[in-house]
Amino acid sequence: MSSKSSTAPPKIDLDRFLKKSNATLYRIEKTGLIILAVTALIAYFFYRQTGLSLLLGGCLGMFHFRALHRMSQRRIIVPKSRLNAQFFYSLKLFLMIALFFWVTGQGAVSTPLVIAGFFLTTASVLIDGKRR
Repeated sequence: MSSKSSTAPPKIDLDRFLKKSNATLYRIEKTGLIILAVTALIAYFFYRQTGLSLLLGGCLGMFHFRALHRMSQRRIIVPKSRLNAQFFYSLKLFLMIALFFWVTGQGAVSTPLVIAGFFLTTASVLIDGKRR
């Protein structure tokens, strides 16, 4: 007869977790801002719409990464608030997508360049991952 023992997940040191997690977030955001600022400024000098599109996409990417990070933190710290955290993340994602479609629908920015700007901030996550 096999007995299943339900083992509770190990306790985590919340202060240490939050300190390390937030330090990683700030490091990634700093790298993303540097990449975004340099790229958007250079592109802005050549063609204004290009720079603005990259900047908008980068800001959306940073907003998305921060929302995803905060949702993950909440799910780890308070596992019972999983649905609540997921709902607010989904709401933020919906607002971000709505803003993307509204701005690109106005014709003020280039859709492919907004997407490229979004992926520029994703590059900062990859750079931080390589650094570790």
